[in-house]
This record gives sequence, structure tokens and C-alpha cells, in this order.
Amino acid sequence: MKSLILFFLLCSTMAFGHKSYISIATMEYNEKLGQIEVSLKLTAHDFEHILDQKFSKSIHIENVLDSSEVGQFIQAYLMDHFTIKSDGQAASMHYVGKEVTLRDDLYFYFTFKPILNPSHIIIQNSILFELFSEQQNRVHYKYKGDFKSGTLTTKTTVLTIKQ
Repeated sequence: MKSLILFFLLCSTMAFGHKSYISIATMEYNEKLGQIEVSLKLTAHDFEHILDQKFSKSIHIENVLDSSEVGQFIQAYLMDHFTIKSDGQAASMHYVGKEVTLRDDLYFYFTFKPILNPSHIIIQNSILFELFSEQQNRVHYKYKGDFKSGTLTTKTTVLTIKQ
């Protein structure tokens, strides 16, 4: 009986100890400003691995100023790994800022414009794919009250949304 209990505890620990890697992008088209506003949520310590690799030292993202070298790298990384196209034209990202919560959630805020056709956009989101093969990047897009969602993985890094 003891060995059965020990086996169950070991299996439970392995099942619940598995780490998942996920980001959630919540996007909404702002008709008045003609832009898509994005809130990107991920785990701070997962993103810090990118910084550790680039700068060869441990960096805590909550201490990074946006105007610093590390802050500028973060903005460039986001621009390279999260893009939106509308009617074949790449929209320009404008970085707004970041915040880290007490629960180690990291939020990035940015906007995209111009958006030529907000009812048909192409999103590329490969954030953290180079580090975590299990990474999933979920995208939720709201346009005129309608929601569309999709999940991007290392095998599918582009999502087309048509409203």
C-alpha cells in the first residue's frame, strides 16, 4: 500500500510540476484613433531568459528603464517578434510601456497604425519561440464588438483574422 501511495504522489508531482509557456495578446481596434491597441501578458521570469541570453547576466525586468540599453533592446525585440499587417502593409508599432505585477505577470502595452483594413489583419507573434518549444502565443482581437481568437506555436507563427 505504501508503494502505491508513493507512486501516486510521484505521478501527481510530475503531472502538476510541468511548466507551461504562454502569452496572451488582447487586441482591440480603436476606430477613433485608427489603431490597434495591444496588451501582451506573459510571465516575467520567462521573458527575463531572453535578457539573460542577450546581456550575459541576470536582469530583473521590473528594474529596467525603458530608456536604458536593455529597455531599448526589449522594444526592438517586441518589434521583431510581434507584427501586424493590414492590406499587405506592415503597421508600425508604438511602444507605450510595461508593468510587472506582484504575481510575476509581465504586461507590455503598444499600438499599431496605420490599419488600412481592420476587418482583415495578419498577426505574426513569435515571442519566446527561440527559447521554449512548448510556447503558445494566444491572440484575442476585438473589432466592432466581435471577437476572434487564435493560438500561435513554433509551427504556426502567423494568424490571419477576418471579421
